[in-house]
Amino acid sequence: MKYDDGRLAKHPRFRFFAVKTEMRCRANETGRFYIKQHPGEAHLTVDDLRDMIGQEGERFSNKVVHYGTSVRGTRQYWFKERNKLIAIIDTLGQPTIFTNSAADHQWPELAHLICPEDPDDKQA
Repeated sequence: MKYDDGRLAKHPRFRFFAVKTEMRCRANETGRFYIKQHPGEAHLTVDDLRDMIGQEGERFSNKVVHYGTSVRGTRQYWFKERNKLIAIIDTLGQPTIFTNSAADHQWPELAHLICPEDPDDKQA
């Protein structure tokens, strides 16, 4: 992006190319991780994979989905993030206008700034 004449920063589609390249690199790394975890399946051909999908079906596809969660932007990644968000809401409760701020944790310093006369007065 900081090339001498700035042509990459000015190009309308270069950003998309860079993001796509990064996603492809992460997908390749994830694929290598899958092979490292299952060395017995490293020799499989496309036909073998098709047979496995036909025989094992959902169990095999669940293995592939699990390893797709680390590739940002994929459906599996956003499903995982959605589940994290639901867990946060279950733990902390419904979000408010002060989500993840000092107001959620009832900091006395904040109460004193809002109402310097009597920070314990809930009506104020």
